[in-house]
Amino acid sequence: MPSSTTRNRIVLEGLFKTIMEWRNNVPEDGHINIASLGDVEHKVQFDFENLDNAKSNLTMVPPILFHPMELAKLEVYPVDSSQAREFFDIDQSQNRFWELGSLDRVEQISSLIEDRATCEAQAEQGLQIVESPDSTFWLEALLSWPYGKKNWWDVECVREPCPDNKGKVYPHIAFHLIDDKMAQEDSILYSEFSAIVIAMRGRANQRKVDSALEREKLDENDGEGKEEYPYLLSDEEYFPIPSFAFTPISVLMSIKLLYIGFSIITQVAVAASNHGTFASPAIDVRLKFRYWLPDASVDTNTVVKDIEEAGAIGAGGVELLGLYNYGGSLAPQPAGADWATYGFGTPAFNTIFKASLQSAKSTGMIFDFALGPSQGQGVPAKPNEEGLHWDLAPFNVSVPPNGTYNGQIPGWGTGELVSLVSARVVNTSTIVNSASSLFSTPANNATRLVLAAGSLVDHTDAVSVDGKVSLSFNVSEHSTYRLFAYYQYQDLVKNLDIQESSTGSIFDNGSYTVDHFSARGAQTTIDFWENYILNDTDIKSLLHEVGRYGWEDSIEIKSNISWSPSLPDIFEQINGYQLRKYLPLVMYGNNNPGVQPSYPGNLECVLDREDQGQGYVNDFRAALEKGYQVYLDTLSAWLEGLGLGYSAQVSYNLPINMEFSGVANLAQKNVISNEMGANLEKAFALPVSELLGQINTAFAGGVNQIVLHGQSYTGDYHKTTWPGYTSFFILFAESYYNKQPAWGHGFSDAIDYISRNQYILQAGQPRTDIALYNGVSMTDPQLETLYSADDMINAGYTYTYLSPVNFNLSQASVAGGLLAPHSPAYKAIVVTSDQNVTLAGVNKLQQYADAGLPVILSGGFPGYYPNGEVTDKAAVYAALEALRSSPNVYTTGFGQIAPKLEQLNLTPRVAVHSNGTWYPVLRTDNNTDYLFVFSKDSASQGNLTVSSTKTPYLLDSWTGKRSPFLHYKRSGNTTVIPLHLAANQTIAFAFSNELKYEIETPSLHASRVPSTVLGYDYSTSGGLLLHTSTDPCNDCVFQLSNGTTYGLALNSTSLTFHLRNWTLIAEHWEAPSNMSDAATQATKHNTTHHLDTLVSWLDIPALQNASGLGYYLSTFTWPPNSAYDVDGAYLTFPRIAQGIKVSVNGHDVGPLDFTNPKVDIGPYLTNGTNAVTAIVPSLMWNYIRSIYDKIEISGIAPLLSDPLPDLVDNGLIGEVKIVPYVTSRFMI
Repeated sequence: MPSSTTRNRIVLEGLFKTIMEWRNNVPEDGHINIASLGDVEHKVQFDFENLDNAKSNLTMVPPILFHPMELAKLEVYPVDSSQAREFFDIDQSQNRFWELGSLDRVEQISSLIEDRATCEAQAEQGLQIVESPDSTFWLEALLSWPYGKKNWWDVECVREPCPDNKGKVYPHIAFHLIDDKMAQEDSILYSEFSAIVIAMRGRANQRKVDSALEREKLDENDGEGKEEYPYLLSDEEYFPIPSFAFTPISVLMSIKLLYIGFSIITQVAVAASNHGTFASPAIDVRLKFRYWLPDASVDTNTVVKDIEEAGAIGAGGVELLGLYNYGGSLAPQPAGADWATYGFGTPAFNTIFKASLQSAKSTGMIFDFALGPSQGQGVPAKPNEEGLHWDLAPFNVSVPPNGTYNGQIPGWGTGELVSLVSARVVNTSTIVNSASSLFSTPANNATRLVLAAGSLVDHTDAVSVDGKVSLSFNVSEHSTYRLFAYYQYQDLVKNLDIQESSTGSIFDNGSYTVDHFSARGAQTTIDFWENYILNDTDIKSLLHEVGRYGWEDSIEIKSNISWSPSLPDIFEQINGYQLRKYLPLVMYGNNNPGVQPSYPGNLECVLDREDQGQGYVNDFRAALEKGYQVYLDTLSAWLEGLGLGYSAQVSYNLPINMEFSGVANLAQKNVISNEMGANLEKAFALPVSELLGQINTAFAGGVNQIVLHGQSYTGDYHKTTWPGYTSFFILFAESYYNKQPAWGHGFSDAIDYISRNQYILQAGQPRTDIALYNGVSMTDPQLETLYSADDMINAGYTYTYLSPVNFNLSQASVAGGLLAPHSPAYKAIVVTSDQNVTLAGVNKLQQYADAGLPVILSGGFPGYYPNGEVTDKAAVYAALEALRSSPNVYTTGFGQIAPKLEQLNLTPRVAVHSNGTWYPVLRTDNNTDYLFVFSKDSASQGNLTVSSTKTPYLLDSWTGKRSPFLHYKRSGNTTVIPLHLAANQTIAFAFSNELKYEIETPSLHASRVPSTVLGYDYSTSGGLLLHTSTDPCNDCVFQLSNGTTYGLALNSTSLTFHLRNWTLIAEHWEAPSNMSDAATQATKHNTTHHLDTLVSWLDIPALQNASGLGYYLSTFTWPPNSAYDVDGAYLTFPRIAQGIKVSVNGHDVGPLDFTNPKVDIGPYLTNGTNAVTAIVPSLMWNYIRSIYDKIEISGIAPLLSDPLPDLVDNGLIGEVKIVPYVTSRFMI
């Protein structure tokens, strides 16, 4: 294996190529975002003063020394303030015939610093000038570059420590950098980053040159031939560079910083990856559990143990959520529970919170936390807190037939009057809203009013102080008038509805939901944390160490109309007109469409014009979106100030546009997380294989971080029987904990598989072929598929959705015919006819087309996206006509996008040709491209055509093994890979010309492989070992990429055989005799069963209602009775549902792919009798179902209704085969 020095050289080479690619596209302010570079460890807001701790820092390797320039030294080398000159005034003392430019000023300042500071510090600091060819350091590249035509940066002088004959000198380089751009906090200048990378690369690649003649030769030839010399630093792990940026406001400031900078010797190293390795991903990359804390009365030691056990089976972290089930709508507070004492933010809670943080720290895990109890949507507070949730109550009344309304307006006294509006009604009808089984709500009827456009009148200012008004209307027999009144009020809705009176504090009131459309709502949450939790300095410190994200769940707040007092001002600011006259048009369907699907409102009002007034609804939702963004930004800024991040299920359930992975990729947000496993009526009955299928689907859609829903507390709790505390009262899956037989018997394999795929899917940046335009004001809460045709999927095109507001992002630019060329690098944008466009959106599409991006209109023109008082529909369609006739704009029918793209030679980066449905996901990371492929639903075969000629490597996400991929063909600039994939199987590749330094790689590959080849091994010393079954073969030709062919026909009958006569020892996991002993893992006993074939436990009478572990044992004789010598065998199992641990003759064979369980057991076989043992965990449901009536959770029965879900299959079901093979060796 290569050293990490070699890996670091590879990384540095990739970074060098990156900065060379970036240098002509540096933003005007000179700063770049390096957050997307996974190979660079960096930390913003680093407190250098804390480095001044010799006792601890001298123990580091290399040591960190922080000593500001001593005053005595400053007396020897004084700073003369008279020498300070402003940057743009440098040329005042010079008589020039030309005007000095920025570069001249940069060079003058650089020279001044070298003369007055660097050289003076040289002797004192023990530095020597670094200049090729007289130095051991080969610079290799000019460390200066212009920003466009005007602004420059320059590295004038580079120094390194003088060699120390008394001991080791840690290699590092110090240089000073001058840049005429204003430095920004928490960011880095392109000049800084590129100078560091170039200097580190030069140091890493420095050759050992012993004579002046050799140095001169290298210098004259610009470094050509340096590869003939050995590396000077052949065993170094790091190539650190101290670099200190400053804004050149004055030379005096520069000199001060320079003195301090030169007295630091520290390690600023590039790591091979801050994601860990593929075999062992870092904790930030690994799967996390949502951990449900019942309340703070539980045993702290049990919570600590639960977190430790999560880490022990491979989780990278936990997301702590104080659930407090008894404060919701599902159950009352159980006897013994005491919210006022053990609620969120109480001293008892803080004790457990701190212990959980300490457990995560000691276990080496990361820690996320809900910002409030339950869904995290509120905190304990005083009832008069302004930042609590607001609602807008609608009332209406018909104007009497005489057209006169005198008296108090409807709803007076409900709250603060926002608006009183009248309108003429021209039609009335009934709406039937379907029932919701998920929320157990019946069908609900509402009334639909058609209002005359132009008849809406605002009478708010005419209302008296006692709520009365006198109005007259011109009525007729064909129309009536109606008055609409709207009142804002704080409904004091709670995310935990608990009312106590024991403490006289805010903890007596449960937890109030906060306003989600203003900064004040966020501030209420912030104030609570600062006053009740973060006032504990230990908690604050621990969060800084192991905390990652403050988190909020999907928005589950019910209301009449989504509202905040700030919305009218926001509405007017962004739309240019006042909201209150149009409130009748927005009072229906703008509450919480995800949680209130059957109750969008009692009254819907539309206008009798073409768009029915939808434009006003769109404008209202835009204001909601803006207010919600303010809420998110406020929380994000606060958490970032704590060194944490903010994670949310953004817009989930709200009546606004919910963005998906496309915009996250566009904005280069590298982590897109998803809560998985919350399946309705699947508690204790969700097979791990089914969970993995759902996770793989999410991966295919752009998700790259899974949070499992969730891990349950394992101890005793109030009024709770075995199997213990389960969230949502067994209504939703899942409870992952040690009572699940799979927890310690195979679940860790699944976690490692998920985490390794996340390693791949978080590497580098995504490459997505097509952007689909998605212009809506509210996302369908049912999340229906937007593009229903399968033409692009079948061809392998990857696509994501972008909203027109996303075009305002700085990354949404076109270069080289690509939209967002750095990431995701879309090849085209498609607008389907079922979308709606604005004039600004069409103009942006025109801009993209003019810049060279292909724009495709599919199925005809899109619809018109109206805005309230904007009448630009004709202009929109005129712009569409102009767009359609423009270069780079194309039209096609619906479902014909893929053929049009192929016609335009816009091929997918990973083309798919298969008889199934394969979803490719491609990412690129420096010199390596990663490909993840998911074969959904059915077994299939076909080819992938990958737009790369780099060497492919197979990444086995189940075992963590990386190996060269054997079978592929080159076709022009592509690589064609034939595959056979099982249903729901995934496969992952790395394409790289650099991995050969880490992975033994043959110089040839196979272009033709017979179907009888089962597997292979390769090593440089042993060559290629091909494992071929003895099955009959019609085309047994093995062909190498150099054209050499070999016949592999064995002229034998198949020696494959099935394992029979199994002994099954079933370890039953059951409730303890005392059902109240919820902390007990299980009471266990064994039964033995003899099976000729492997059948479901449902077909074994004694195991129909069993839960536990199945220990399966079978034996076979080796070698098989045959005239043909065989060298080994593969062991294959049927599909795995819940987990499996297999050993052969006592040897653990390692993790198996649940979808295609196959393993080479050749190394473990012995002549004679061989034993196969498989430990298979069951689901718990069948046993839980049998004792369902005895289960109690927090004082109530589980919430599943009759009839209960059916029994589920358990155990090994199907055939287990031994497939002998013959080994052929090829030295390639």
